[in-house]
Amino acid sequence: MAKKIILNAGCGRTSEKDKQAGKDESADAKTVYIDIRDNIGADVVHDLNKTPLPFRDNHFDEIILSHIIEHLHDVYGFLEEIHRILKPGGIARIIVPHYTDWTYWTDPSHIRHFNSYSFDRFQETEAHHFDTKYPFKVVELSVDLQKIWRYLGVQFLVNFSIRHRSFRLFRKMWESYWCFLIRGITVKATLRAEKKHEGGGDPN
Repeated sequence: MAKKIILNAGCGRTSEKDKQAGKDESADAKTVYIDIRDNIGADVVHDLNKTPLPFRDNHFDEIILSHIIEHLHDVYGFLEEIHRILKPGGIARIIVPHYTDWTYWTDPSHIRHFNSYSFDRFQETEAHHFDTKYPFKVVELSVDLQKIWRYLGVQFLVNFSIRHRSFRLFRKMWESYWCFLIRGITVKATLRAEKKHEGGGDPN
């Protein structure tokens, strides 16, 4: 079986620890670490604001983007690159701050804002899909709320309403009116790269 290839983009200062954990954990996967800083043990030093990314087409099975894309100037262009370097059906696991989290505003390098509807724009069925060339499918989506709202069950209700369309009014009410009191912390999205090829074949 071919080894799974993972990209940790914007890996940060934990990269050395994570690299060792990955080696100990499994021989079935290889993780490549990329970051703008050259003193933290990343495998590839590159500014993620600069495209193209230094990887070939259809290379990665999975890409981890944890607290990264809120720092980028061109999110659409960057996710087009992520689509390009993912294998057909490959997964991008994204974590971003919810725009109502007060700690989001303490970091001057945060330049993009997200809520639980933001990733709909990268799906082919979304009316705004013209903003990016290539489609993703949102296969998982959830939000984390402040601790008190998790204990009171509000986080469960918001995420339940994300998963079940018949309850979508609860999510809409939370995002539209209640979220500045019942504040979010993060949005977690798993996107699958949808790739169409002539004859339906996999290019790999």
